[in-house]
Amino acid sequence: MAEKITETSENLQLDNISLLYTKFVSAISFKTHQVDLTPYSLVARNQDMVKDYEFEDDDRIPHLKDAMEFQMATTLWGAIVENFASELSARAAAMDNANRNAGDMLKRLNLAYNRKRQAIITTELIEIISGAEVLGKDT
Repeated sequence: MAEKITETSENLQLDNISLLYTKFVSAISFKTHQVDLTPYSLVARNQDMVKDYEFEDDDRIPHLKDAMEFQMATTLWGAIVENFASELSARAAAMDNANRNAGDMLKRLNLAYNRKRQAIITTELIEIISGAEVLGKDT
């Protein structure tokens, strides 16, 4: 992925690459984060940007390209890991809320079922007692 992005930035002569991803903050929170990457093509065009860095040989270009691809790859990997952690955290929170809501719903349904059952039992008892009273009055 880093190689494709690097090649694309070289071909398009980009001046900046912005990477947006969700950064993990806590189990219930994440925020959007932006990282600006300097494309290799910009450095290749303006080698004065890296004149303070020393290399073992005079041919800086292959070393710079390798270093920048590595930096881009590690930055992308970090963003992918942060994004994945944020997604898993959001899923876990959603599942916890769904589980809690299902438990609350089950309690309410059990309460409604027990009230209805109690009303039916009470009605039957009243009918039995009323029938016994009627039979008791006739004798």
